[in-house]
Amino acid sequence: VMTAFYLFLINVIGTNGSYIIWFNYNINHRTIRLTQRTILIPYTIIALLLAIRCWDNDWYQYISLFLQYQQGHQPLRETEFLWAGLTQLMAKMNFTPQMFFFVMFGLQFFLFLRLIKNNFVFLLPFVTAVYMLTDMMSGTNIMRHWTAILVFLNGIPYIEKRKVWMFLLCAIIASGFHKSVLMYIPMYWFVNKKITIKIPYQILIVIFAIFVGNIWTLSIVRYLTAFMPSGYYDYYVEQGSDLNMNKSHIDSGLGMFLIYICNFLVMAYSNKLSLIYKDKHFDVVYSMFFYGCILFGALIPFGDDQRLALYFYSTRPIVLAFLLHYLWTNRKKQKNAILYFFIWILILAPIVRDLFNNDDIVFIHNMEQYPEVMFMYNTHFRYNL
Repeated sequence: VMTAFYLFLINVIGTNGSYIIWFNYNINHRTIRLTQRTILIPYTIIALLLAIRCWDNDWYQYISLFLQYQQGHQPLRETEFLWAGLTQLMAKMNFTPQMFFFVMFGLQFFLFLRLIKNNFVFLLPFVTAVYMLTDMMSGTNIMRHWTAILVFLNGIPYIEKRKVWMFLLCAIIASGFHKSVLMYIPMYWFVNKKITIKIPYQILIVIFAIFVGNIWTLSIVRYLTAFMPSGYYDYYVEQGSDLNMNKSHIDSGLGMFLIYICNFLVMAYSNKLSLIYKDKHFDVVYSMFFYGCILFGALIPFGDDQRLALYFYSTRPIVLAFLLHYLWTNRKKQKNAILYFFIWILILAPIVRDLFNNDDIVFIHNMEQYPEVMFMYNTHFRYNL
């Protein structure tokens, strides 16, 4: 129950702050600054709440890497230059682990809010609520990858305006956090084209990818990782091969079903949304989302390989926010009002189910009292002697 309350509190703080900002922007026509109190205070509180507790598997890599640098050890596995540089800098400045995570989560929120402020400000409360209820918690675990994704997404306007050098700059900066972004540079020439496939065929393509597409996808991933600057990401392919031979781990239950119902609803309304939000970057974001759905569905059997789809699939909160905004502004039609609340139920249902299945909250300051946590930590705390 404590975990449920903790996550509920984070979502209430963030969504309420975003609504106040959005209300002032729409009603009072005030400009939005990321430094204003209605943004700074709630997101500082959220970053603090996220920074003081232990998370999932990847989180242990980041705390152990930070402490290894702080204790003067050479880690067995170096990360990309920007992440390693920031980690070493804070380690040398004698930051506590909580301070380190506070800065890193703060960076994620800055990149997310900058993306929304500069491109989708009218969607602010909708996209914030969806983001916090869906992708934010994943980002607190796969921190390096998620930071790279948020940098990459800030390049969306450069894709639309065909400013290839600015887009490449975003990709290079993102690669300083996770090199896998380099595989997506060629997609610049694809996502700038509006999806013109008929809606029923779009849905069929995604369904085909989920049930059949994985036959070819792993081969494509293996081909792309071969061109990476190092063999650092070969583990994606190896893990994918192992998991594909033993599909008993796949969660094809209610949660995944509800996720794809939301996705198909976005597709069903995509033509209408394109007409209304054509000058609001909808077409390029929807192209990224559509390709992301295909790749994410095809990679379902391959565990962590699904992360490779997130550079595009992470646009899901934005396209869902477009749909929610449309339904809300046209809520006088009973069908729109019903669908609006139905989508929120779809978003909340798997989260409510999972909240009460979680373990107790473990905070960093008393993690030594939990043997399972310390086992995970000691597993990752390895360095060159």
